Amino acid sequence: MIKLLHTADHQLGIKFSGFGEKGRGLRQAVKETLKATVDLALTEAVDLVLIAGDLFDSNAVSKNLVDETLTELKGLDPIPVCILPGTHDCYDASSVYGRPEFQHIPNIHVMTDEINSISFEKLDLTVYGRVNQSPKGTESPFAGLQKTDQTEYHIAMAHGEMAIEGKFSGDYYPIKSREIAESGMNYIALGHWHRYADFSQDPVKAFYCGAPETLSFEEGEDSGFVLLVSIDESGTHVEKKRVGKFFWKTIGLTIEDFENEDELMKEIRKYADHNSLLQVKLKGLKPVTWDVSEERLLEALGDSFFHLEFTSIDLSSSLEHIPTADFPETTIMGQFLRLMIKKIETADPTEKPVFEEALQRGFSLLNGREA
Repeated sequence: MIKLLHTADHQLGIKFSGFGEKGRGLRQAVKETLKATVDLALTEAVDLVLIAGDLFDSNAVSKNLVDETLTELKGLDPIPVCILPGTHDCYDASSVYGRPEFQHIPNIHVMTDEINSISFEKLDLTVYGRVNQSPKGTESPFAGLQKTDQTEYHIAMAHGEMAIEGKFSGDYYPIKSREIAESGMNYIALGHWHRYADFSQDPVKAFYCGAPETLSFEEGEDSGFVLLVSIDESGTHVEKKRVGKFFWKTIGLTIEDFENEDELMKEIRKYADHNSLLQVKLKGLKPVTWDVSEERLLEALGDSFFHLEFTSIDLSSSLEHIPTADFPETTIMGQFLRLMIKKIETADPTEKPVFEEALQRGFSLLNGREA
């Protein structure tokens, strides 16, 4: 049996712009995930590690980052590591893989524009891979790859996008299902999509492993993994293994489902975890007396998460359910509510939001809350 570890899209050096100081923690997690990947390969005693593109976020990475990365990968010796340049770290004139640091390392093998196959005699196996020479391209990663008859096992790495309707731009090295089916490979290690996905075409197994450390909310819960691949006389078997540290999740909440802000916060707290990044999308029709404050929600809940953010707080207001019956006209609150309701009902479209906000803030102040 041959055991492989398939990874891709580490994007070491990614900036995580927009996260402020927390970006440092996310960048560190990406580094730690490479170490977790190496440790898993050693623990599982794999025969070969495949990195199917975008090990780095760009070719303009620091020497320190390159040295740290190579220290980790050299720690796998004698396990060989095959690296395919992708779209972020493409094999162009400025390629990070052309630097002296990458030369003459016994267990690290980089595909180049001149090397698109590497055979490992002890494993009776050949690895194939066509480098991307620019961030974008319309030619298939399988173009020009020729299968040898010198080994029993055949593994391809391809960094590109599957040509499927609705998810295909055509600009990122398109891969057709037919090419997978006709490849004759025992396994195809795919990179570029950051979500785990199975694109096997009988009899060929082909998978995206996804980014080993989740890099954005768009990737959701389908990233944070590497794949262990076993090939024996019964076929090819693939197993997901989690190595990522952080969990990124997006939830949608409808404001009408909650009686008040406290109930809303209680629902959000269900997802609390210090290794979680949570994006909350709010929608719906809210009572004008309920002032949904992003700042107040963040102040109350932010410490329960590594990162919490609210998007789409674009809630329509409703005059229904204003508790006028609870406040007689003889009270200050009763007079205030009736006055503001009348103004909102007669206001033109440009003035209405101003009066709605005034009602929300006034109602909060008169109830002893901060506006």
